[in-house]
Amino acid sequence: MKWTAGLFATSLVLAGCAGPAWYRPDVTEARVEQDSRECDRLADHAARAEGKPSHQALVAKGAQQAHQRRADHEEKYAACMKERGYTAPDARG
Repeated sequence: MKWTAGLFATSLVLAGCAGPAWYRPDVTEARVEQDSRECDRLADHAARAEGKPSHQALVAKGAQQAHQRRADHEEKYAACMKERGYTAPDARG
């Protein structure tokens, strides 16, 4: 039961971290979602390739490490989306 409550709380925190959508005028919403999922997967894969433990493992070890893992993921995700021609949410003004 504790594990389920912890997982639910973690998912709420991560959902709250999701920012505004990336923008690219020449693609459909479905394509944006596809690119976003692919970049998310690539960012996770890159973090694992660097020898970093999964986000879930870091949450168990402490919030500071989880925060760093999330920051690393966001950086790689943003780079992927920019490489695909998207505008960052904060750059649209």
